[in-house]
Amino acid sequence: LEQEKITQALEILKLKKKVKKLEKQRSSKSSSLKRLRKRRKDDDNAATKEVNVVEPTVFDDEEVTMTMAQTLIKMKAKKARLLDEQMAKRLHDEEVEQAAAR
Repeated sequence: LEQEKITQALEILKLKKKVKKLEKQRSSKSSSLKRLRKRRKDDDNAATKEVNVVEPTVFDDEEVTMTMAQTLIKMKAKKARLLDEQMAKRLHDEEVEQAAAR
């Protein structure tokens, strides 16, 4: 009976050690994900600022008659295109960094 208690206590200690190890691994993964998310958020904010700083677009007479909805659609498409270009650039840069790290 006493031997069983000792065996159980050892098993409990081993399991606790294993749990701590797994929690440590999980916390390190989540912290790196947080860093990546923060970096992407900062990049997206920079992209938004760049879109807002773009020079005003000059329209000729035909385009002046466009409705507000059409103008908004064009602006959103342009913004999406800029964001896609920046995302592609960021992905390319990350791939280059990974290749350089090897």
